[in-house]
Amino acid sequence: MPKSKVKLVKYNREWKSDAGHVVHYFDIEFEDGTVGQFSTNKKDQNKFLPDTEVEYTVEVKSGSRGDWNKIDILKQDKQSSGVPSKKWARDPKVRKLIIAQTALKAAIETLELETEKGPLLKDIVTKPEHILAVAAKYNDWIHENSGGNEQLEIILQGQVHNAINCQVAPGLKVGNSDELLEMAKEFKNGILKIAKLEDSNEL
Repeated sequence: MPKSKVKLVKYNREWKSDAGHVVHYFDIEFEDGTVGQFSTNKKDQNKFLPDTEVEYTVEVKSGSRGDWNKIDILKQDKQSSGVPSKKWARDPKVRKLIIAQTALKAAIETLELETEKGPLLKDIVTKPEHILAVAAKYNDWIHENSGGNEQLEIILQGQVHNAINCQVAPGLKVGNSDELLEMAKEFKNGILKIAKLEDSNEL
């Protein structure tokens, strides 16, 4: 199951049934780049708290507002041994949609990167296709480097996001999408070494 730190929680709306039952909806964003909505019967919710690392589930929903990610807290099976199951696998179509959505979000964030000549990328983007082309590049890179391993997919999505955040350190010279992916690759290799998993097949 995905596991990440909650980056942002924002109240969205409430829904009331004919019987008077009220459900509150919140927008949520995780540090691994996943975004979506979750619901609870408490407006002062404590289901997801910012800066808290949690395991969560993602379900793609369709409605009048288009497709969106339904987020929920992972419910632990009281009968389980506590050892993570390796038999669980998300629907491949859902995984592809999540990665594509993360890639588009990262492409939009990339607009803030400075080019080698100085101006921000947002100053030279004139069509949605320009952003989608960068998103496709990130999407392909994640798939090519994950080998179909879901945990590596999650790790790689997070490292693309982390590389984008490196723009706060100009000395790292992350000025375009190619340099960003090189940085993301270094981060991926680095965290596996830190976790002493670089030669492991357990992911």
